[in-house]
Amino acid sequence: MMPTTRRRRARGPGRWARLWAVLLSTVIALPLVAMAASPAAAQEPWWCPTSGDQGTGYYFEAGEPGYGPATIFEVNSNDGSMYPVGSSQDPVDAVGYNPHDGFFYGVVNGSSDIVRIDRYGNFSYMGGVPFQRAIAGDVDEFGHYWVLSSDGQWAEFDLTTGYAYQVRSGYTPPPPNGRLPGDWTYMRSGPYGPGLYGVSDPYGGGNAHLVYFNTQAPGSFQDLGPVSNLPYLPFPPDPIDHRATYTDGYYLYTHSYSNGITYRIDVFGNYATELPNGAGPRVVGDGAQCGVGGGWIGKGTLNLVKKVEGRNLPDDQFRLNVWSPNTGNVGELVTSGGESHFETGPMPIHGGQDYVIDEWMDGTWQWPQDAGYDTRADCFDPFGNPVNVWGGTGNWTVQIPPMDGDFTCVVTNTAVGADAIDLTKTPDPPVVHRAGDTVDYEFTVRNDGQTALHDIRVEDPLSGTPVPCPVPDGGLLPGQTTTCGFPYTVTAEDVARGYITNNATAIGTSNRDGGEVRDDADARVEVEVQSPALSLDKTANPTTVAAAGEEVTYSYRVVNEGNTVLENVHIDETYFSGTGGKTGIECDDVTLQPAQATTCRSTYTVSQEDIDRGVAIVNAASAVANDPDGTEVRHDDTETVDVTQTPSLDLAKSVEPTTVSNAGEEVRYTFDFVNSGNTTLYDVELVEDDFTGAGAPGPLECEPGWDGTLAPGARMRCTATYVTRQEDIDRGGFDNAAHLTSRTADGDPVDSGSAEAHVDAERRPGVSLEKWADPSDREYFHEGQEITYTYVIRNTGNTSLTGVGVVETEFTGSGGPPQINCPEQTGPLPPNGTVTCYATYTLTQADIDRNEVRNTAHAVGTGPGGQGLESEDAQVILTGEYASGLSLRKSVEPATVNAVGDEVTYSFEVTNTGETTLTGLRILENRFTGSDGPLQIECPAAPLPHGESATCTATYRVTQADLDAGGVFNTATAVADRPDGEDVGSEPDDAELGVTTNASLTLAKTAEPAEVTEAGQEVVYRYTLTNTGNVTLHAPSVTDTEFSGSGEPPRVTCPAETLPPSEEMTCTGRYIVTEADLAAGKITNTAVGAANNGERVTSPPDDATVTTRPAAEDGLALVKKGKHSKPKGRHGRGVIRWKFTVTNTGGTTLTNVVVNDPVAGEVRCPKQTLEPGESMTCEAGPYKVTEDDVRLGHVKNTAVATGRNPAGDEVTSPDATTVVEVPVCDKEHPCKDKERAVV
Repeated sequence: MMPTTRRRRARGPGRWARLWAVLLSTVIALPLVAMAASPAAAQEPWWCPTSGDQGTGYYFEAGEPGYGPATIFEVNSNDGSMYPVGSSQDPVDAVGYNPHDGFFYGVVNGSSDIVRIDRYGNFSYMGGVPFQRAIAGDVDEFGHYWVLSSDGQWAEFDLTTGYAYQVRSGYTPPPPNGRLPGDWTYMRSGPYGPGLYGVSDPYGGGNAHLVYFNTQAPGSFQDLGPVSNLPYLPFPPDPIDHRATYTDGYYLYTHSYSNGITYRIDVFGNYATELPNGAGPRVVGDGAQCGVGGGWIGKGTLNLVKKVEGRNLPDDQFRLNVWSPNTGNVGELVTSGGESHFETGPMPIHGGQDYVIDEWMDGTWQWPQDAGYDTRADCFDPFGNPVNVWGGTGNWTVQIPPMDGDFTCVVTNTAVGADAIDLTKTPDPPVVHRAGDTVDYEFTVRNDGQTALHDIRVEDPLSGTPVPCPVPDGGLLPGQTTTCGFPYTVTAEDVARGYITNNATAIGTSNRDGGEVRDDADARVEVEVQSPALSLDKTANPTTVAAAGEEVTYSYRVVNEGNTVLENVHIDETYFSGTGGKTGIECDDVTLQPAQATTCRSTYTVSQEDIDRGVAIVNAASAVANDPDGTEVRHDDTETVDVTQTPSLDLAKSVEPTTVSNAGEEVRYTFDFVNSGNTTLYDVELVEDDFTGAGAPGPLECEPGWDGTLAPGARMRCTATYVTRQEDIDRGGFDNAAHLTSRTADGDPVDSGSAEAHVDAERRPGVSLEKWADPSDREYFHEGQEITYTYVIRNTGNTSLTGVGVVETEFTGSGGPPQINCPEQTGPLPPNGTVTCYATYTLTQADIDRNEVRNTAHAVGTGPGGQGLESEDAQVILTGEYASGLSLRKSVEPATVNAVGDEVTYSFEVTNTGETTLTGLRILENRFTGSDGPLQIECPAAPLPHGESATCTATYRVTQADLDAGGVFNTATAVADRPDGEDVGSEPDDAELGVTTNASLTLAKTAEPAEVTEAGQEVVYRYTLTNTGNVTLHAPSVTDTEFSGSGEPPRVTCPAETLPPSEEMTCTGRYIVTEADLAAGKITNTAVGAANNGERVTSPPDDATVTTRPAAEDGLALVKKGKHSKPKGRHGRGVIRWKFTVTNTGGTTLTNVVVNDPVAGEVRCPKQTLEPGESMTCEAGPYKVTEDDVRLGHVKNTAVATGRNPAGDEVTSPDATTVVEVPVCDKEHPCKDKERAVV
């Protein structure tokens, strides 16, 4: 029998070890299995270890009738090894697996009984086959069971009805000496489509063939050919081998009864592979695949049922999701309200697959077990049998057997959350003193369980009645609390007893099962006799001060040392030595319970007088309160704050600016006097220690009215100014040092440290040179002109300079550098002082030729520290004006042209009208309208001296576009280079090339056809326009000036908008002939062509005439004859030649007359035109007679003649057919010429 838990696909030897362990337990249990057939309802389907679309093979042990239990083997399709997995009651044959219900079906050996075999090997009788000795069987994808007998009888049974209902049967005997397949297997994807495949020896030669039985159109077996590498070994006395087959969906597996070996057959390639492990001969009698082998997947439904057995919380809901690792989501279920039963209804699923059920608490994604629920899942097949389910709470995997039907899974949640309640009881106050006092009892109830609680109340003997506690509409949820209570009045008995004690019980109702949940709590209130007492502890923070403005915080800790309530608690100050103001005293509490403490506070701001006095600040106070009887209770305490004196004086000195650059700059000294101690200072004065400036600082200026007194932290700012002298600049700066003196109120001296300040003098010696020439205008730049140069030297620094002068660094004049004269210097040159020097120079011719004289110089001097100075270079450049110029005269020869290709020569005469020689002569075209431009102009390369001329030339050939444009216009400018490289250009000049034009047009007109015979026939007029002039014509058109036709005149269209010279174009017009035209005998038409070239151009007129007459009938006849000629020898088939007589039987001339004969081939005619009544003879052949012609006894072919009438219509003759007999020629029957023609 099969194990009851699903086994996964093999992953190494461990799978088979587990399987063998199951087998041992199965074999041990076999004696306990009932051998008698069990009722159908008690049977359980098989569970097959399938994977996806692949089936698992099983072999059934061979045995004689009555043999007893027969072993069932699972086959390893990788190596052919077999593993026993159970046994059947008796040996069976023709076994097949029904994927619609998960059972094997077979025929009991030695009988005709069809039985259903369950997972324990038990039989249920399902019907019978109409023959004996069934050898082959299998179930197709529709649940139909196909059985074959050893003598070729077959039957089809429908198993979906709940029993074996016979649908049809037939007989397919084996061929002579042939053998039927020992088993067959249904394959949905075999090479010939769905059907039964098996192995047989159809011809009795000991060769294994693959055979096919079509279940869609059952009849006979189809031989699919021999299978390579597959032996067929009959085992006497039974000649049938290969009695067990199965499929994994692609391969066909067959077991040889004779040698015990399993072979894997590639049914698409007819090739077998031997698997290494076999069971030995005469062991296996039949085979079948279990599961989805053959490409079938079971179809069914799953109804997911949810049962809720109690809820911990009213709003607890559950969310379930069903999904498949193969096909994805199937469906989901979400509970709602307070219902306890929910169903999804049937959801489509596939047999033979795993499905996963996930469950969470809806809205929280919490596992149900974490929310206080026991959860289980139970699944059942369509027969009510359990289906294997594994997994934990909230996640299960369901193994759906490979069968059809409606499955059910029930997920049950049972509320098991713990009920717990916690009560806390609090009295207020915890101590009372007399009868009549009120104690408020407060109850805090907390839900410490996992279920909601309702109807919460507290029972307390002091309250008399239960105290209700408020809860939300959904109850008190886990972790939530509620508060309730009642007041109680103290009695004399309570005072006499000295305490009040009681016990209370909190009660709630569980949402899970309605039971009560309880918790107790007690509380004790003490009764005490009054004994008032009070204590005071006074502190100061800080305890030492050193500066006015410091804040001292006084804290008064008052403690009720008695056992009565004290009221009107306050502090009375009895002594305070401070000179400043003190804030009022505030207490945190003015009523104190026994042992209760409160803190009172006040602050004091230290005055400068306190610091200057230098003595401690003393404060004495009393704590005061009233007991319940109004009696005053007091307690005293004193606190002292020490005063520390630290006199100090600071001087901060600064100067602005810290750097000076020029004599006369004012420097401001700032002195900050700071009392950095904590006592007042008197008679503060500034004492100068040192000053190195060439002059003396001004008086010290402080704030008006200052008397020389500085309070602690006070600051006094005083200033003094100093005016810088030139000596200070030359020395590089000056220094200043000073300190402060003062005294305290006690007369003790207090001095500051020395403060210093330094001012830098920024020495920036500098010299500049300014230079110019007179005259400097261009108009004076000529030979012999005297130039005066002026040099102004300036001290641009802030220090004095000595040894100033001018140094020439560059002079390009050809006459040598000029002599510079400077005045005698009597002392240093002060800042911004100047010295002026002079020099003269006369221009030479060489200077004029170069057009430039360049003079560069700089000033020199010495600074205060002996530093040598040079100014930036100063440069003067004298230049003249170039007097350069060009003129241009342009001409063209000849001045007029009249034909395309005429050549003209352009001449450009250029004259140098300036004073300098020019080079690089060239002509720039400003405008050239010729279509083949620009011009390629050539100029002389030699320089052009002053006053001389040169001529540049270019040639040009006239284009049609130039003629059409009416001429060519040209404008140009002459350009050359001056000696300095600058361009010199002339004024533009132009030349115009004229053209002589001749616009003319001719027209030639034709009509086609020239003769018409029917009304409605179309006449095409063609108008050929030719441009006989030398200019392009535009918008060509044709106008019919005279037309005799009675219908609408032709509308003439032309193909283009332009017509170049010497070219022509054809315009067309169409006209439909009328009956009146036929009666008139002709149609005349005269037309004129026209175009324009700025002016209208017309052609001479031209005409065309079309002859009209009534149509004559067309006719064509064909007569054909064929003749067979015997071969040259006495033997052979000979040839055939044909003659065709073609006659024009109509009244019109026919052209393009030809004869077409597809058999005879090319037909040769003497001409192609036949006049009315005229005939001609055409010939074809020789044609070589073929064997097919001889076998047929004759050659038959058909010909037709065709031609065209004057209107161009095709004229066809009737068909002409000949039948030429072809005799057989041999020695006894010599060939004779025979012919027969049918016209």
